[in-house]
Amino acid sequence: MRPAIGLVYDGHAQHLPPASARATHIETPERVSVIYRALGKARLLDRLTRVAPREATRAEAEAVHTAEHLDALEALADAEPSLRGAWRGGAGGGWSLGRDMFHDAQTACAARRAAGGVVALTEAVLRGEISSGFALVRPPGHHACEDRMAGFCFLNSVAVAARAALSPRGGLRRVLVVDWDVHHGDGTQAIFEEDPAVLFFSLHRFGRGFFPGAAARSRAPGRG
Repeated sequence: MRPAIGLVYDGHAQHLPPASARATHIETPERVSVIYRALGKARLLDRLTRVAPREATRAEAEAVHTAEHLDALEALADAEPSLRGAWRGGAGGGWSLGRDMFHDAQTACAARRAAGGVVALTEAVLRGEISSGFALVRPPGHHACEDRMAGFCFLNSVAVAARAALSPRGGLRRVLVVDWDVHHGDGTQAIFEEDPAVLFFSLHRFGRGFFPGAAARSRAPGRG
Protein backbone atom coordinates (compact mmCIF):
# COMPACT_ATOMS: atom_id res chain seq x y z
CA MET A 1 0.00 0.00 0.00
CA ARG A 2 1.34 3.43 -0.92
CA PRO A 3 2.28 5.61 2.07
CA ALA A 4 -0.20 8.32 2.97
CA ILE A 5 0.14 12.09 2.67
CA GLY A 6 1.42 13.71 5.85
CA LEU A 7 0.28 16.83 7.70
CA VAL A 8 2.11 18.97 10.25
CA TYR A 9 -0.14 21.30 12.27
CA ASP A 10 -0.23 22.30 15.93
CA GLY A 11 -2.58 25.28 16.30
CA HIS A 12 -0.01 28.08 16.01
CA ALA A 13 -1.45 30.18 18.82
CA GLN A 14 1.96 31.73 19.49
CA HIS A 15 3.45 34.80 17.77
CA LEU A 16 0.61 37.32 17.83
CA PRO A 17 0.45 40.75 16.19
CA PRO A 18 -0.12 43.76 18.46
CA ALA A 19 -3.62 43.89 19.92
CA SER A 20 -4.34 47.11 18.05
CA ALA A 21 -3.68 45.38 14.72
CA ARG A 22 -4.96 41.89 15.47
CA ALA A 23 -8.29 42.36 13.70
CA THR A 24 -6.74 43.58 10.44
CA HIS A 25 -3.23 42.11 10.23
CA ILE A 26 -2.97 39.33 7.64
CA GLU A 27 -0.33 37.23 9.48
CA THR A 28 -2.33 35.82 12.38
CA PRO A 29 -3.03 32.31 13.74
CA GLU A 30 -6.32 32.39 11.83
CA ARG A 31 -4.39 32.38 8.56
CA VAL A 32 -3.56 28.71 9.07
CA SER A 33 -6.44 27.63 11.31
CA VAL A 34 -8.95 28.51 8.58
CA ILE A 35 -7.09 26.15 6.21
CA TYR A 36 -7.19 23.41 8.83
CA ARG A 37 -10.93 23.88 9.28
CA ALA A 38 -11.42 23.74 5.51
CA LEU A 39 -9.59 20.41 5.40
CA GLY A 40 -11.89 19.13 8.11
CA LYS A 41 -15.00 20.39 6.36
CA ALA A 42 -13.88 18.60 3.20
CA ARG A 43 -13.39 15.40 5.27
CA LEU A 44 -9.74 15.19 4.32
CA LEU A 45 -8.15 15.17 7.78
CA ASP A 46 -8.89 11.48 8.32
CA ARG A 47 -7.03 10.71 5.10
CA LEU A 48 -3.85 12.46 6.25
CA THR A 49 -1.12 11.02 8.45
CA ARG A 50 -0.27 13.42 11.25
CA VAL A 51 3.41 14.18 11.74
CA ALA A 52 4.29 15.66 15.12
CA PRO A 53 5.88 19.12 14.90
CA ARG A 54 9.04 19.93 16.79
CA GLU A 55 11.43 22.84 17.18
CA ALA A 56 14.35 23.10 14.78
CA THR A 57 17.63 22.57 16.59
CA ARG A 58 20.30 25.24 16.73
CA ALA A 59 22.49 23.14 14.43
CA GLU A 60 19.70 22.78 11.87
CA ALA A 61 19.05 26.52 11.89
CA GLU A 62 22.77 27.36 11.68
CA ALA A 63 23.04 25.28 8.52
CA VAL A 64 21.16 28.20 6.91
CA HIS A 65 21.33 31.26 9.17
CA THR A 66 24.23 33.08 10.80
CA ALA A 67 24.82 32.73 14.53
CA GLU A 68 24.29 36.50 14.90
CA HIS A 69 20.87 36.24 13.26
CA LEU A 70 19.80 33.42 15.57
CA ASP A 71 21.11 35.24 18.65
CA ALA A 72 19.17 38.35 17.67
CA LEU A 73 16.01 36.28 17.24
CA GLU A 74 16.39 34.82 20.72
CA ALA A 75 17.03 38.29 22.17
CA LEU A 76 13.68 39.59 20.92
CA ALA A 77 11.83 37.86 23.74
CA ASP A 78 13.67 39.87 26.40
CA ALA A 79 14.23 43.15 24.55
CA GLU A 80 13.04 46.41 26.04
CA PRO A 81 10.73 48.49 23.82
CA SER A 82 13.49 51.03 23.17
CA LEU A 83 15.81 48.27 21.94
CA ARG A 84 13.10 46.86 19.74
CA GLY A 85 12.78 50.27 18.15
CA ALA A 86 16.53 50.41 17.50
CA TRP A 87 16.26 47.23 15.44
CA ARG A 88 13.96 48.97 12.99
CA GLY A 89 17.02 50.40 11.30
CA GLY A 90 18.55 46.99 10.74
CA ALA A 91 20.88 46.81 13.77
CA GLY A 92 21.36 43.52 15.56
CA GLY A 93 22.39 40.78 13.16
CA GLY A 94 21.09 42.39 10.00
CA TRP A 95 17.46 42.55 11.10
CA SER A 96 15.03 44.94 9.42
CA LEU A 97 11.84 45.50 11.36
CA GLY A 98 9.21 47.40 9.41
CA ARG A 99 5.45 47.73 9.27
CA ASP A 100 5.06 44.15 8.03
CA MET A 101 7.03 42.69 10.95
CA PHE A 102 6.02 42.16 14.56
CA HIS A 103 7.27 40.02 17.41
CA ASP A 104 6.38 39.05 20.94
CA ALA A 105 7.85 36.80 23.63
CA GLN A 106 6.83 33.66 21.70
CA THR A 107 8.08 34.64 18.25
CA ALA A 108 11.43 32.83 18.44
CA CYS A 109 9.78 29.62 19.66
CA ALA A 110 7.11 29.83 16.95
CA ALA A 111 9.74 30.35 14.24
CA ARG A 112 11.79 27.38 15.48
CA ARG A 113 8.66 25.24 15.59
CA ALA A 114 7.64 26.22 12.06
CA ALA A 115 11.08 25.35 10.70
CA GLY A 116 11.26 22.16 12.74
CA GLY A 117 7.83 21.10 11.54
CA VAL A 118 8.96 21.30 7.92
CA VAL A 119 12.11 19.34 8.80
CA ALA A 120 10.05 16.66 10.58
CA LEU A 121 7.77 16.32 7.56
CA THR A 122 10.75 16.09 5.20
CA GLU A 123 12.38 13.42 7.35
CA ALA A 124 9.15 11.39 7.39
CA VAL A 125 9.13 11.43 3.57
CA LEU A 126 12.79 10.40 3.44
CA ARG A 127 12.08 7.48 5.79
CA GLY A 128 9.26 6.30 3.53
CA GLU A 129 6.59 6.79 6.21
CA ILE A 130 4.62 9.14 3.93
CA SER A 131 4.74 9.79 0.20
CA SER A 132 4.48 13.57 0.50
CA GLY A 133 3.33 16.13 3.01
CA PHE A 134 1.76 19.49 3.78
CA ALA A 135 3.32 21.68 6.47
CA LEU A 136 0.65 24.07 7.73
CA VAL A 137 3.00 26.32 9.70
CA ARG A 138 3.58 29.94 10.66
CA PRO A 139 5.36 32.30 10.72
CA PRO A 140 6.28 31.91 7.04
CA GLY A 141 9.87 31.80 5.88
CA HIS A 142 10.73 32.43 2.22
CA HIS A 143 11.74 36.09 2.64
CA ALA A 144 14.19 35.34 5.47
CA CYS A 145 17.85 35.45 4.37
CA GLU A 146 20.94 34.09 6.09
CA ASP A 147 21.26 37.16 8.30
CA ARG A 148 18.04 39.13 7.87
CA MET A 149 14.32 38.79 8.45
CA ALA A 150 11.70 40.37 6.19
CA GLY A 151 8.12 40.01 4.99
CA PHE A 152 6.74 38.30 8.13
CA CYS A 153 9.62 35.77 7.97
CA PHE A 154 12.16 35.03 10.74
CA LEU A 155 13.65 31.62 9.83
CA ASN A 156 13.61 30.20 6.32
CA SER A 157 11.80 26.94 7.04
CA VAL A 158 12.12 25.48 3.53
CA ALA A 159 15.83 26.26 3.41
CA VAL A 160 16.37 24.64 6.82
CA ALA A 161 14.51 21.52 5.64
CA ALA A 162 16.45 21.41 2.36
CA ARG A 163 19.78 21.58 4.18
CA ALA A 164 18.59 18.84 6.57
CA ALA A 165 17.73 16.65 3.58
CA LEU A 166 21.23 17.24 2.17
CA SER A 167 22.95 16.41 5.45
CA PRO A 168 24.53 12.98 6.05
CA ARG A 169 21.45 12.04 8.05
CA GLY A 170 19.10 13.08 5.22
CA GLY A 171 21.20 11.40 2.58
CA LEU A 172 20.14 13.39 -0.49
CA ARG A 173 22.58 14.76 -3.07
CA ARG A 174 20.28 17.25 -4.81
CA VAL A 175 17.13 19.15 -3.80
CA LEU A 176 14.60 21.01 -5.96
CA VAL A 177 12.72 23.90 -4.33
CA VAL A 178 9.66 25.24 -6.17
CA ASP A 179 8.35 28.47 -4.60
CA TRP A 180 4.75 29.11 -5.66
CA ASP A 181 3.55 32.35 -4.11
CA VAL A 182 2.34 35.77 -5.20
CA HIS A 183 5.67 37.13 -3.89
CA HIS A 184 9.18 36.30 -5.08
CA GLY A 185 10.97 33.91 -2.72
CA ASP A 186 13.94 36.25 -2.51
CA GLY A 187 15.31 34.93 0.77
CA THR A 188 15.39 31.32 -0.38
CA GLN A 189 16.98 32.33 -3.67
CA ALA A 190 19.70 34.31 -1.90
CA ILE A 191 20.48 31.39 0.41
CA PHE A 192 20.90 28.84 -2.39
CA GLU A 193 22.24 31.01 -5.22
CA GLU A 194 25.77 29.72 -4.67
CA ASP A 195 24.78 26.14 -3.73
CA PRO A 196 25.10 23.65 -6.62
CA ALA A 197 23.17 21.02 -4.66
CA VAL A 198 19.93 23.04 -4.72
CA LEU A 199 17.90 24.08 -7.75
CA PHE A 200 15.47 26.87 -6.85
CA PHE A 201 12.89 28.65 -8.92
CA SER A 202 10.08 31.00 -7.94
CA LEU A 203 6.67 31.42 -9.57
CA HIS A 204 5.36 34.83 -8.53
CA ARG A 205 3.75 38.06 -9.63
CA PHE A 206 6.07 40.56 -11.25
CA GLY A 207 5.47 44.30 -11.02
CA ARG A 208 7.67 47.32 -10.52
CA GLY A 209 7.66 48.12 -6.83
CA PHE A 210 5.70 44.97 -5.95
CA PHE A 211 7.04 43.36 -2.77
CA PRO A 212 9.84 42.41 -2.31
CA GLY A 213 10.93 44.33 -5.40
CA ALA A 214 14.03 42.22 -6.01
CA ALA A 215 12.92 40.00 -8.90
CA ALA A 216 13.96 42.43 -11.63
CA ARG A 217 17.48 42.65 -10.19
CA SER A 218 17.95 38.92 -9.70
CA ARG A 219 20.62 37.13 -11.65
CA ALA A 220 19.41 34.59 -14.17
CA PRO A 221 20.08 31.83 -14.74
CA GLY A 222 20.82 31.06 -11.12
CA ARG A 223 23.89 29.25 -9.94
CA GLY A 224 22.22 26.40 -8.03
